[in-house]
Amino acid sequence: MSTGDPDAEDLRAKLDRAILGDDPGFDAVEVSRQAGVTLEEARRMWRALGFPDAGGEPVFTPSDVAALQRIRRARDNGLDEDTLVRMTRALGTTMSRLADWEISNLLGA
Repeated sequence: MSTGDPDAEDLRAKLDRAILGDDPGFDAVEVSRQAGVTLEEARRMWRALGFPDAGGEPVFTPSDVAALQRIRRARDNGLDEDTLVRMTRALGTTMSRLADWEISNLLGA
């Protein structure tokens, strides 16, 4: 997603690194392949976390690969997919509430 403004692009890259801890370099197909899960499994987990579909954009990092690999290992060790989705959704909801709380504290609201 290019704005055409080099300063804006540089700022976006810095924000991505600050928030994500790494440069996003994988699209959905690449991250699912590297993690050893199907694209549909990966998308189901991202939706459970509350993330939108990334389309073909390279928005995923090595940490996303590692997270999907942990989910795959849990599945391989006997956790069924519905339970994994419910647990992932609960984690996403908790993180969303925590982020809301942190923002309201930062803004003094």
